[in-house]
Amino acid sequence: MGGMAAQIPIKNDPERNQIAMNKVESDKLREATMNYDGTWVAHPALAPIANDVFNKHMITPNQIHIIPPENVSESDLSNTLIEGESWIRGLGCVPINYLMEDAATAEVSRLQLYSWVKHGVKLADTNEKVTPDFVENILKEETAKLVKESQSKGTENKFEIAANYLKPEIRGETLAEFLTTLIYDEIVTASSPIDLTTLKD
Repeated sequence: MGGMAAQIPIKNDPERNQIAMNKVESDKLREATMNYDGTWVAHPALAPIANDVFNKHMITPNQIHIIPPENVSESDLSNTLIEGESWIRGLGCVPINYLMEDAATAEVSRLQLYSWVKHGVKLADTNEKVTPDFVENILKEETAKLVKESQSKGTENKFEIAANYLKPEIRGETLAEFLTTLIYDEIVTASSPIDLTTLKD
């Protein structure tokens, strides 16, 4: 399912309204060609636009038969580690590459990696099979890199703790219902490395 088109008709300004409707059409075209099975809109007037796009580009009842190429990147694990480590320190949101991310980002990456390992997908560029050892090696590399970066800034971190929780998950051995509940005990026992008295308004 694609995302919601948040635009609503601009009845008193035809020019701005057309710009908004064009954006809706562009967004729905992107979703349909990325193999989404449907979408939703914020206003009934947008439904015909969405329907026209999906009826034209999705000629089957769904697109489940289309399997996109898979690739495991360091960012999949890095983002999960960063968010998990921040969660342990009591921070629900954290900036990653100038985007504010929350636990949802970590959940998507964790489940994606778990699924790739369980189903034995192959990398699009090398045809290498995604195995438990393969993702664990990336996890070790990313953990070491993030720990080094944190230490170079003179800050404490919980990346190794987060990695210990993530390892059986991304290896396909276990799957907790939520990452946040998996590491919740750490939140109530681990102290924050940030001295709150040093923060300025």
